[in-house]
Amino acid sequence: MNGEKPSEPEPIEEQPREELPEQKSEQKPEVVSETEKLEKELFAREIPPEYKELIKKVNLITRQDAYSKNFIFKIGSFKILQDILGEKIKDGTVLDLGCGRSFKMGKVSRNFGAKIYIGVDLFPTFDLDGLRDLLTKEAELSEDLKVYAKKITSKQMEQGNLEITSDYFDKESGSRALRVAGDMLGATARLADNSISVVTIFGIQTHSGGKEQMRNNSDYITALEKEILRVLKSGGIVINYESDIGFSDYPEIKIKYKPEHSSEYTIYEKMAEK
Repeated sequence: MNGEKPSEPEPIEEQPREELPEQKSEQKPEVVSETEKLEKELFAREIPPEYKELIKKVNLITRQDAYSKNFIFKIGSFKILQDILGEKIKDGTVLDLGCGRSFKMGKVSRNFGAKIYIGVDLFPTFDLDGLRDLLTKEAELSEDLKVYAKKITSKQMEQGNLEITSDYFDKESGSRALRVAGDMLGATARLADNSISVVTIFGIQTHSGGKEQMRNNSDYITALEKEILRVLKSGGIVINYESDIGFSDYPEIKIKYKPEHSSEYTIYEKMAEK
């Protein structure tokens, strides 16, 4: 070895590492149903905070009979109603406030050529009294139905929330029918300006409770009238059947038709802007 130090090995030059492309976790696109899309399109506005208070405090009287049955009969009996509805409903959107569990107004809307029918009620599938028509007279409401009814009621009372409970599209006519669980004022307030051709409101009355409750109910109806006018198209109509809706404070809406010998219903029309 001659006492010499062994030579040190030459350092190996480190080769740069080849960077691999960043692996992105594949995210599946969120599946949104046609009903959800339509709900977002139709009910896009926010509810004013003061309306939420009105919704919490209101306690209206609603007729428990098949409220629309009598009016549907009148449509079939009087040509003037057929002419009015035929002109206003075709290719438009119908908002049925307090629709109950009846599907009659939805069928009328489709027959007159409506593109969309929106029925709004706290219990659009059933009401606690009317549900007994589907059951035997001796039957009691099941716990499931009681829970469903309680769920819908609490939802509308909290924030004016809505829930589409059914969505039916008729391929032959191209007409769509929605049933919406929620409060009338809350639903109307979320609709776009000038988006509704026909509004129907049946059997909604304010005279319940003491003076304070009646005042709350009156404030609610005033707000509802205001929102109906906002969403109604120029030339659109409101069909009021035995409800405490009058539009007396709004000169832009006039009575279009009222039967001579009956005070059951009135048809109002929103006048065109000058």
